[in-house]
Amino acid sequence: MKILIIDDCYTIARLLEYYLEGFEVDIALSGVDGLKKFDNHDLVFVDVNLGDMKGYDVAQIISKFSEVKIIGMSASAPDSDEFNYFIRKPLKMKSIKEAIDSVL
Repeated sequence: MKILIIDDCYTIARLLEYYLEGFEVDIALSGVDGLKKFDNHDLVFVDVNLGDMKGYDVAQIISKFSEVKIIGMSASAPDSDEFNYFIRKPLKMKSIKEAIDSVL
C-alpha cells in the first residue's frame, strides 16, 4: 500500500512514517508539496493546519481527481466533511490503526 503523509511538522511526519512501517510512505512538508507528490496513493494523511494552505483545501483538490481515502489530523475537532476519517493529535498507534481499518 502506498501512503502519502502531508504535515508541515517534520517530527510528526516521521513519527507517522515510523508507525506505518511496512508500507510504502512518501512525506510532503507542505500542502503544495503534497499536491505535487500525490501520485495514485492508496491513502493520504493530511494535517488540517498546514503552513501554506489548509488541509481541507488539499483534501478537496485531491478529491476532485481521485477517490483516494483521506484521513485528516489535528489537535482540534474537524469542522469539515472533506475527510473520510479524522484523527486527533497527539497521534497514537491505536487511533492510526483504527483510521486505516475504517477507510480501507
